[in-house]
Amino acid sequence: MICVGLILENKNVLIVGDGKTAKRKVKECLRENAHITVLSRTIYHAIDNIHYIEDSYHSSYLDNQFYVIAATDNPTIKPTNRSGLSRSKHLS
Repeated sequence: MICVGLILENKNVLIVGDGKTAKRKVKECLRENAHITVLSRTIYHAIDNIHYIEDSYHSSYLDNQFYVIAATDNPTIKPTNRSGLSRSKHLS
């Protein structure tokens, strides 16, 4: 685990994925009062006050995001496959 110490209050955060990992990241960002968008092909865990986009990832979703979290429970997705997310200011 790497703690980066970002202040996310009132910042746009994109969480890509909707499994257990994404749900945990949503809770962490909610505690920081971030503006959260969850992007997933299927939405399983709806939480109030969060913007959901039911779609596959496309780099245009990075526009206006301060922080992006690639949150997947899928062990076949390697960090090298996340290189398209590098347009954001911060990537987790």
